[in-house]
Amino acid sequence: INNERLNDIYGDLTFLNAFGKADDTLTTAARSISELITKKGYMNLDFNDVDTTLRNGGAAIISSGYGEGENRVTAAINDALDSPLLNNNDIHKSKKILLNFYCSQTNPVVMSEVSEINAFMAQMGDDIEVIWGVTFDDELEGKVKVTLLATGSEMSVVPEDLREELRRKREEAAA
Repeated sequence: INNERLNDIYGDLTFLNAFGKADDTLTTAARSISELITKKGYMNLDFNDVDTTLRNGGAAIISSGYGEGENRVTAAINDALDSPLLNNNDIHKSKKILLNFYCSQTNPVVMSEVSEINAFMAQMGDDIEVIWGVTFDDELEGKVKVTLLATGSEMSVVPEDLREELRRKREEAAA
C-alpha cells in the first residue's frame, strides 16, 4: 500500500481515519492469505502455492473482490482489480498469479462461469504462471469472491506521477 495515495483518495478524512483505511486493506490482505492457507478448498490451495507465487516474485499485490448476479465472476475479478490503494498496478504484466474463487455449495460456479475465469486468464498471456483454486463458503449465498495474489510485474512502490515530480525537483536543484 502506498501511503502517498491516501492523500489523493482520502484527502478529506482525518489522519487516523485515512490510515485506518490502509489498515483495513492490510487486514483484508492478511486474512486473505490466511484463508488461502487454512481453508480447505474443493480445488485446494495451500502454503506451498502461496510460497511458489511469492518466491523470487518481487513486489506483490493481493486483493479480494465480490460479485453477484449476471457475470458475477467477472464482477468479482474487476472488484479485486479496482482497489484504489494498490497503486493502480497492472497485474497483466505479472509473472505469477494465484487466484482463488469462493462460492456457496448451494449456488456454485457453473461451467458457463468458468469461461469468465478462462477469459481473464487468457488476458494474462502465455508466459504467466497461474495457480487457481475453488473454495466453498456458504456465507456467500449467491455471491462469489475472488482473491488474487500477483507477483513479478513492473510494480513500483512510488507511483509514476510522484517519481516524475521527484525527478523534476532533482533536476531543478542540480541546475
